[in-house]
Amino acid sequence: MSKSIYQKPHSGSQPALLDPKQSAGADDKVLAALAAQGIALATETEIAAYLTAHPDLAKIVPSVGARLREEFGKDAQLTLRLYRDPEIDDRYLSLNVRLVGYDDRTMERIDRVSEPFDEQLCNASGYLLVTTDFRAAETNRNV
Repeated sequence: MSKSIYQKPHSGSQPALLDPKQSAGADDKVLAALAAQGIALATETEIAAYLTAHPDLAKIVPSVGARLREEFGKDAQLTLRLYRDPEIDDRYLSLNVRLVGYDDRTMERIDRVSEPFDEQLCNASGYLLVTTDFRAAETNRNV
């Protein structure tokens, strides 16, 4: 049960490496913007490396995060991580939404948030999955 925003997944045998010269500017700003929105960065170094390799995607992710926060509120737990497929050489960013409670409109709401970004994301390199795992959000967090 996930919303895939149509992107070209990463392929190739070499992972993107974090270049300190490239990541010190724009990617730091992107990561800071995500953190300011209360979005947890599960694998910060890997996320920074992925955004360095996909700068056009890096320009879009904070806006998607801001819309998710607006739609689901301060009690939603939003987490960005770099997912690595264990069976094939594929990786992508996953922006996960966890809520205190779910209803039958949760995926519709996620789709509604991500839909305005579909064209931009289709034209960007890299891949972003916006989804939920339907687990309960932690209630003792500060956002």
